[in-house]
Amino acid sequence: MKDDKQNQQDKEILTKLIYEQFQTLNLNKEQYSRLINRSIPSIDRDRALSRGANYIKDGQNRVYYPINSVVNYILDVNLTLNA
Repeated sequence: MKDDKQNQQDKEILTKLIYEQFQTLNLNKEQYSRLINRSIPSIDRDRALSRGANYIKDGQNRVYYPINSVVNYILDVNLTLNA
């Protein structure tokens, strides 16, 4: 099991890489879908079943995934990125 310091370093590196790729702190559904290599219908289904990364909705019901939530999700489930 990783120690807290290594886990924090992994989070920082992954956050930086995702930000550099997408230039935003909140990924839209298409970006999130591409990053974790799952279709949009699959991530919509995951969201309906309370699975996947935490998300936020704006006033127009658009869904966004904060990078920190995506990073936590990726590290928690040990996903291989498709970036």
